[in-house]
Amino acid sequence: MRYYDTSALVKQYLQEAGSKLVLELLKSGEKVYTASLTYAEAHAAFSRRTREGRLTRQTARRLALRFDKDWESYDVVILGEDVLRLARQMLYRHPLRSADAIHLASALLLARTSPTARWSFVCADGRLCDAAKAEGFQPIFTANDSA
Repeated sequence: MRYYDTSALVKQYLQEAGSKLVLELLKSGEKVYTASLTYAEAHAAFSRRTREGRLTRQTARRLALRFDKDWESYDVVILGEDVLRLARQMLYRHPLRSADAIHLASALLLARTSPTARWSFVCADGRLCDAAKAEGFQPIFTANDSA
């Protein structure tokens, strides 16, 4: 089972280093697990690239619509008290940014609901991958196209 943080998941929409690897992982047809935070972060990525002139408005709109359609099929961990409490613990245990702690906490809650499953944590942030590994996940680093 794979948890995707935003940095990895957006690679299926934006052509960048690691996109090929993410597309290969998604071809397996396995369910995509992510946090509700991913919704805002993905749209922020499209918007930022538009402001920077790296995407046209039309392309950003097309990607946003495609993401919204895909979003309906994702298994989303809602940002609630359990996630926030666990995120707080992650912030004191690992050198993470707040959003990264929320992703790790979301994945940990999922893993606790199915403790017999092997969980992978898919992301493009080395520090977050290190923290995920320390918490018992098999990290899949997607900052480039080699696993």
